[in-house]
Amino acid sequence: MRRLREQGESDDDTTQHAPLGAAIAVRWTSEDAYLDAEGRPAALPRRAGADQKSFETLVASVSKDIRPRAVLDEWLRLGVARIDEQDHVHLQVEAFVPSEDFDEKAFFFGRNTRDHLAAAVHNLRGESPPMPDRAVYYGGLSEQSAEELAQLSEEVGMEALQRVNKRARALKRRDAKASGRRRITLGFYFFRGVDESDDDGEGPHGA
Repeated sequence: MRRLREQGESDDDTTQHAPLGAAIAVRWTSEDAYLDAEGRPAALPRRAGADQKSFETLVASVSKDIRPRAVLDEWLRLGVARIDEQDHVHLQVEAFVPSEDFDEKAFFFGRNTRDHLAAAVHNLRGESPPMPDRAVYYGGLSEQSAEELAQLSEEVGMEALQRVNKRARALKRRDAKASGRRRITLGFYFFRGVDESDDDGEGPHGA
């Protein structure tokens, strides 16, 4: 997705810290103008109409230096988006998670791993206030049960991420002229593997 990482004009600095495709998806999942009545990413007309939000206006709101068609073609290739019979564009995933592009994955892997480790070190040092770093562990599960928990985790995890994402966007606009600069990362992961441990340690745990 090299084309989607080109930097362009924007009303915030999102594209300076993340690939452009991710910045577009963030806006689509957090801006009221691009959400449906249930707060989910709305199906957008592919082309701009009179006083109507569209996929073209969404891309242009993040960068005017790349053609919306180039973004759409790449998203269709990666399975991130689809077009229906009414020529509306649908976001295929609750958050922008590329299924193929290694560079895109590597960017977020590096940033997320760094911040997770920093939070863990902060808590190990006993610094205050502690940074939330919690997990739920269970062994002795069947494959069917693990799959059910994976689906549940995806559902509640994305709900939490979308809620924080939307609020963070609103606060960032409010804080545009505030002094002092801070950043946050809220992470979510799920692991499923072979149970080779006799140590229960089950239930929620963490700082």
